[in-house]
Amino acid sequence: MRNLARGAAAASVLALASAIAAPARAQDGQGQAAQDEEIVVYGLPIAEDTPQSATGLALTLRETPQSITVIDSQRITEFAMANTAQVLEQVVGLNVDRGESDRTVFNARGFDVTNVQVDGIGIPLLGGIQYGETDSYLFERIEVIRGANGLTTGVGNPSATINYIRKRPGKERKLMLGAYAGSYDYWRVEADGNVPLIEDGGIALRLIGAHEQRKSHLFNYDLKRNLFAATLAAEISPQLTATVGYTYQHHKTHGSGWGSVTHFYDDGGRIDYDRSINYAPDWTYWPVMDEQAYAELAYSPSAKWTIKGVLTYKRFIEDPTLLYIYGNPNRVTGLGLAGQASDFKSDTKRYLADLYATGRFDLFGREHQLTVGVSWTQSDWLQWQANALNNPQIIPNFRNLDNVHVPQPVFGPTILQLDQRETQKRAYVATQLNFADWLKAVVGTSYADFETTGTNYGSRADRANKELNPYVGVLIDPLPNVTVYGSYTSIFNPQIEVDFDRVRLPAIKGTNLEAGIKSELFGKRLYAAAAIFRTRQANLAQFAGTRIVGADLYNYYVPVDTQSEGFEIELAGKVTDRWQISGGYTGLEIKDDQGNRIRNYQPRKTLKLSTTYRVPEFNNLALGGQVRWQNDTYETLLFQTGPGGAPIVFRQEGFAVFDLMAGIDIDDTFRVTANLRNITDEKYLFSMVYAAYGQGLYAPGRNFTVSLNAKF
Repeated sequence: MRNLARGAAAASVLALASAIAAPARAQDGQGQAAQDEEIVVYGLPIAEDTPQSATGLALTLRETPQSITVIDSQRITEFAMANTAQVLEQVVGLNVDRGESDRTVFNARGFDVTNVQVDGIGIPLLGGIQYGETDSYLFERIEVIRGANGLTTGVGNPSATINYIRKRPGKERKLMLGAYAGSYDYWRVEADGNVPLIEDGGIALRLIGAHEQRKSHLFNYDLKRNLFAATLAAEISPQLTATVGYTYQHHKTHGSGWGSVTHFYDDGGRIDYDRSINYAPDWTYWPVMDEQAYAELAYSPSAKWTIKGVLTYKRFIEDPTLLYIYGNPNRVTGLGLAGQASDFKSDTKRYLADLYATGRFDLFGREHQLTVGVSWTQSDWLQWQANALNNPQIIPNFRNLDNVHVPQPVFGPTILQLDQRETQKRAYVATQLNFADWLKAVVGTSYADFETTGTNYGSRADRANKELNPYVGVLIDPLPNVTVYGSYTSIFNPQIEVDFDRVRLPAIKGTNLEAGIKSELFGKRLYAAAAIFRTRQANLAQFAGTRIVGADLYNYYVPVDTQSEGFEIELAGKVTDRWQISGGYTGLEIKDDQGNRIRNYQPRKTLKLSTTYRVPEFNNLALGGQVRWQNDTYETLLFQTGPGGAPIVFRQEGFAVFDLMAGIDIDDTFRVTANLRNITDEKYLFSMVYAAYGQGLYAPGRNFTVSLNAKF
């Protein structure tokens, strides 16, 4: 945890399918958002292009033998969810573990989400961690598919794949503006404009920009984020289209935490903090720059087939100066904490190339689907570190951190600690076989050749893996509006975790089984689904301790065999023409090969509900609310015991968070919306991912946002 390159301790979460009630978006031939009048539920479409995360095939939700959630830009705007973590926090069953102020881990079905896509192209999170925040204004929608994902990514685990779908140029001229203000001196402005460059819209440019800044409920912490994106799309011919795009995000915070806040005195007693507690001094900061450039060329030789090539370049730079504070203070004196300061710089470059063909073919009098493709990815990761010359630093009375300035230290020489290259070559094929109107199958396989070379904080990072991942799903329609399905896939996922000697653990291998039922009710206005799943994994990294070698500290892990099993229930759609509702419940168990419960810092039961009531004749009035509930979570401390050596359990009781929303049109152009979050002022920790260390940050209390949006 203390080594920036290592990231957070392994975390996990439950998962449950959720679709959020609102009109779904499809895609036309140019990637323009199109409205299907029959569709009234997020993720309940589906148009031919949406979604393709599960198999690379153009399947509807009912045709996909896994659980899918789609949240579109309407709900993102309506509930003022300005970053992707806020959006994903509302996905039923997906856990957002913010163990530190500027690093976030996403989990589903008990395991870390390691696979992230943009427009269906895999651009995984660095080390499985979200550094800083990603602005949600970039995206037309966000798709989340739960279950094993090796078919589309080559490597993966049985958690989920998050697919961010960018906003694309369209044929109509439009401009959307937004201004936000709220608690903690929050303000934000944003603009999204689409400009056809020729009369028929065959060439169009879309520009997106946003600026956000805020203070925080956390002491000393503040944030600024800038966003810019430009996308140019052109119809070269009726069969050939080209798209180029560039996105830039810069996120910078002060009072940034490395690690979190200790919650126990040296005698084992619990410390009663105000939710604003933050150990980080004001000289700490964590700037993150993320830029991407991409080019796409799509050729459709016929109405049934498309060949597409995509080139992507991504650069990620961070330059933080941080202070890690550890230890347990004395109840009387407040002394006992110490700190280690370091100055880091990371520079990661990724190059991705994808080429695939997808379409429909006729066989035995029926139409089927096929996709076949190859991809290549290379990641070059460099990280430098300079340690403070006076480590460890003695921290004053922790109760007076707001009155005592922890001086910024002088740093020693900057040393290249991590120099690592990862490459993956992949080939895949998948097909949907349409045996009968009531019987379909999805069958495919993916071959991945994964190689890592270089050094990681004094150890060789060399590793080579090759694996073939088969996938099969069977779908039966016993009734015209009901589908029963079952699916199987293997699991293969190389790990970055190391053992006691800093040697990388072997790749995770296993199997994933899922079965469920999906239905579209009331003329496809209401979507209902239920699923059960079971996952077995070998060699999964489990945290075992922290080791100090010279001036370096790192976490080490042991491989364990695990089994996760549970169920999901999902309901989303229109109850009436005005009342929309969505939500779901998850139950989950995670055990090791001895049958012992593990990862107890993750909730075993979660419930998330969302509802909106609309009154069109009253200036399109919308009233909405949402609730998130989870059961209690806990973990036994690793490095501290109570009187007589008794174990200390760090526990967070179950809690619920309620939000309210109201929006109304001022006229045909302007709309005002108000959001009130955590209306009961519930006090809870962002995450228990660091519970074994006795650490965690509190989430904000009651807060509000007011927005004014305009469409021209």
